[in-house]
Amino acid sequence: MRSATPQSRRRFPVWPITLIVLLSCGPTSPESSSSTSTGTESSSSTSTGTEAPTTSESSSTNSNSATESTTIGADSTAAESAGAADLGVPTDCDLFAQDCPPGYKCAPMSVDGTGTWSGVGCVEVVEDPAARYGPCTSLGDPTSGMDTCDFGHMCWDIDPDTLEGTCYALCTGDESSPVCDDPLTDCRLTATDSAAVCLFVCNPLGDDCPRGDGCYPSSTDFFCATDASGPTGIPGDPCQYLNVCETGTMCVSPSAVPDCMDDVGCCTSFCNVTEGDGICLPGQICEPWYEPGAAPASYEDLGVCTLPL
Repeated sequence: MRSATPQSRRRFPVWPITLIVLLSCGPTSPESSSSTSTGTESSSSTSTGTEAPTTSESSSTNSNSATESTTIGADSTAAESAGAADLGVPTDCDLFAQDCPPGYKCAPMSVDGTGTWSGVGCVEVVEDPAARYGPCTSLGDPTSGMDTCDFGHMCWDIDPDTLEGTCYALCTGDESSPVCDDPLTDCRLTATDSAAVCLFVCNPLGDDCPRGDGCYPSSTDFFCATDASGPTGIPGDPCQYLNVCETGTMCVSPSAVPDCMDDVGCCTSFCNVTEGDGICLPGQICEPWYEPGAAPASYEDLGVCTLPL
């Protein structure tokens, strides 16, 4: 197991359903209520329910890569915004280009008071900043944009109580050709195009993620994200966020889970197709995630528990 996260703890549920998309190319994963939608449907994967809705909150690879903002933050960062403007620091920037003045970095932040990354702005890099995968602290609320990470990084997996997290690299390159220099990571973009961060790729049947993270599907593969399930998130529980199903499970359409009464989705288990249906809920079967011959190396046995079609 990787050890980028120092300890397991309850974290901020970052991603509403359909809020993350993968920027780089790869094999398309099956549809699910929690998987991110790019508006296309896979012809080589198993469907676990109806197509996830694509709303104005969803992002695609045709979106603008850096949302320009006339403020550097919202609510808790209003004073910093005024101060930065007085010093001649731009209040908008390009997250990929990192075009802020020396001593500053372009950072994702909430600019509309919603508590989600809804814009970007230039923030000062602290003295003696934390390096990649090192512990960090958010200097404000979890989406303030101000943190103790080095240039080109952001504080990720932030605990809303302690404001502690882990530094992850922001994607470089550009939106059409994003780059992550750690080969174990891939670039992920939030719905508003405001956070493009290099996250670990993983296999749900493996033990690939930092402690406290789960392995969740994107539109093309799987990536590590904070397990924000808490006391819920077991198979059969309702889910409205990508990462509120516990590790080893995922959020799928209600039609794939017996007695699911939620309008959005319910949690179901990943399974190994060579081991049968024993891990599944009564009435479910372990269906291969990929069509025969379409699975990438090491994903051949990956399945998901679903009600028969």
